[in-house]
Parts: sequence; C-alpha cells; structure tokens
Amino acid sequence: MEEEVQQNPIFDESKPNLFKLDMPFGRKKYFIISFVIGCVTMGLGVLVNLLEAVHYLLIPFLIIVFLCLATLLYLTIINDAKRFWDLSGRKSIGLILAIGLFILNIILFFTKLRFLTFIFYVCMILVRGKLVK
Repeated sequence: MEEEVQQNPIFDESKPNLFKLDMPFGRKKYFIISFVIGCVTMGLGVLVNLLEAVHYLLIPFLIIVFLCLATLLYLTIINDAKRFWDLSGRKSIGLILAIGLFILNIILFFTKLRFLTFIFYVCMILVRGKLVK
C-alpha cells in the first residue's frame, strides 16, 4: 500500500522570520506581530509630534523615521501575506492579497470608509486558516 501524502503541511511557527515569506502564520502569531507593528508605528508618530511641537525636527531624524516607517510597511505586507497564505493555502495568492489589501488601505485612508480596514483585519484574526492549526 502507498503511504498517503499529506496535502497540507504543518508549519512550525516557533521560529518565525519576520522579513521573509517563508511560512504561513496562524491567528495568534498574526495578531501578536500586528499588535507590535501597530505599537511601534504609534510610538514613532508620538515621537514625531513631540519633536515637532518643540521645533526640533532635523533632517537626519526625519530620514531615520522614514526608514523605520518603510521597514514597518514592509513587515506589515509580509505579515499580511503570511496570514493570507494560511487562509488561502497558497503562497502566491497570499502575496497578491496582501498587496491588494495594502493598496485598499491607502485608498480607504482618504475616504470616510476607514473603519472597513479595521473590520477586515478583525476578520483575518477570527477566521481559522487551512495550514496552521
């Protein structure tokens, strides 16, 4: 008799690489990383506002803040792609959906429908994935 080949591999989430699209994320890992990214982003925003209030914004500081925000945006796209990978079961679909969500976030930011982004992220946390248990 032939052995059954496992259709959906089980991924070990214990050692995630946040900068590579190497494995899907489950709900808990996605929530924790999204929360940390959000806190760091808010912290940068508060720091910029405080320094702007005392007229202490320097060009090197703005460059560092820009690089930090670019890194955080990259981490957000990778994090979303890993979660979409778990939800869809395919890596390429996960990356396409993550980029689409990023573009949708930019569009919704300039409208009165910003709350839809929050609802979408909550659904991503609540829906059970296919690959990570």
